[in-house]
Amino acid sequence: MKKCLLATLSLCIYNISSAQIIRGTVSDEKGSKLVGASVYEESSYRGTSTDLEGKYELRIKDSSPIIVFKYLGFEEQRISPSSDKDTVVDIVLNSKDQQMETYTVEALRTDEKTPMAVQNISKEELNRNNLGQDLPILLNFSPSTVTTSDAGAGVGYTGLRIRGSDATRVNVTVNGIPINDAESQGVFWVNMPDLASSVDNIQIQRGVGSSTNGSGAFGASINLMTDKTSNEAYAELDNSFGSFNTRKHTIEFGSGTIR
Repeated sequence: MKKCLLATLSLCIYNISSAQIIRGTVSDEKGSKLVGASVYEESSYRGTSTDLEGKYELRIKDSSPIIVFKYLGFEEQRISPSSDKDTVVDIVLNSKDQQMETYTVEALRTDEKTPMAVQNISKEELNRNNLGQDLPILLNFSPSTVTTSDAGAGVGYTGLRIRGSDATRVNVTVNGIPINDAESQGVFWVNMPDLASSVDNIQIQRGVGSSTNGSGAFGASINLMTDKTSNEAYAELDNSFGSFNTRKHTIEFGSGTIR
């Protein structure tokens, strides 16, 4: 029995002594330590994570291991350390751009296979007609649509009817969020004087369609999707002048990806 225990103990001591230890720190390009970065052996997925000081220590047994370093928002890095028993490896991870995918909410948007009257208006079409007037005026030539303008200039108090239904039965959403007034159920376009410049595309569904807002969409649903994010910084200035001394000035800018 004693011989068996001694043999087992000797084997454990041998395994511990023969294991290679890799230690070091994980940081970014600016030298800031990365807390909670994943460090693991690719063949066995045996691993650890960095502590509050960005330090790690990993014990491996593979004779030619590949060590993987991962951290959210940074490029993955793989190394093959030397076979020294105690190896110090300091890793610098490079940041990478995180671009979220575009998702379409099927409950609000339809495709060409959906059996309903649908019209899609692209940004290019909007830009051709966007002369500084409110969005209802830009939709004036859509089928079964009638627009109104109190001043007659297409700016200010404007409205629209679709399939003969007034604004209380036309559901309007921006990125899936309804913007109809909670009390009157209408949309006050005068509060959004240049929304068209920030819209990427529009889908008009005539009839209740796929809207989740019930009778509020009896006439139609107008789904607006705003501009996509830009990785590059940009700035744009638009000036419009029209009849009855109407003027509209719009400034649009974005910082792009900030690192």
